[in-house]
Amino acid sequence: MPEEQANPPYKTIPHLHDAAGKVLPDSRHRSANGADSDSSTTLYEQDFVTWAETTAQLLQQRKFSNIELESLIEEIQDLARRDRRQLQSRLSELLLHLLKWQYQPEFRSYPQTENSWNENSWARSIDKQRDGIRDLLKDSPSLKALISESLDECYTRARKGAARETRKSIEVFPTLCPYQESQILDDNFWPN
Repeated sequence: MPEEQANPPYKTIPHLHDAAGKVLPDSRHRSANGADSDSSTTLYEQDFVTWAETTAQLLQQRKFSNIELESLIEEIQDLARRDRRQLQSRLSELLLHLLKWQYQPEFRSYPQTENSWNENSWARSIDKQRDGIRDLLKDSPSLKALISESLDECYTRARKGAARETRKSIEVFPTLCPYQESQILDDNFWPN
């Protein structure tokens, strides 16, 4: 029978607990001499939510040496990319609906009553995208420059989508965005 080691090759970092008192797993270990070593998979790879909660707790406790730093850096970078992608997606969708509004007036749809504004309608879709973009800009004002930077790319996507959805030739739609940046987010702007 093999002998058990007196000192295991690593010891776990003291356990952290969630709000309910449950011990949170930790994928980082310390060797017997105190040096850090990563297990084959990190907590970040095993369970993102637990990793995020654990990382937040470690940051609050200022236990910086226990944080999976590379994973934290990756997530912070992803947050910025996520907001940029969301702004571009909303801008493309808004431009698509503005084109459909302008080039298919016979199919314009409005809510039937003031109380039915939540119904699907082109007007509702335009308002929803405008509101979503404004919310993003309120939370991250630096994204405002992205509207100008990505307007051409977003318009190209919207133009292709409008041609597909309206079943009109893509040549019907202007090659360059026909709307000024100030008009796009203006609640009173409805192209005719």
